[in-house]
Amino acid sequence: MSSSYINFSSPSVRKMAHSDITMSATPNTVVEILTPPALPTRRTMVFIQNKSATANVTVIFDSVGAVGILVPPLSNINIDNYNGTVRCSSSVASTVVHLAYAQV
Repeated sequence: MSSSYINFSSPSVRKMAHSDITMSATPNTVVEILTPPALPTRRTMVFIQNKSATANVTVIFDSVGAVGILVPPLSNINIDNYNGTVRCSSSVASTVVHLAYAQV
């Protein structure tokens, strides 16, 4: 009989922080929605949902610049083990973005 060994690279997630963030009243204005965690805390997952049925949201995984990943209406994006700044802009004023993240 053989035995197996499973090694996880990060701890299991027990909970996630959730918040709805309203983008700027001015379309295409970049808004910081998440700052880097204080050391030694680290994020294991970041999830961003575009809750609008009409607006496009651009997600920027950096503290500078205006070019990012386009998230179409009612879509989402997630990234594992990202510990930097997250910023967003929206093609329509006051679009709501849902942010969820887990950290250990």
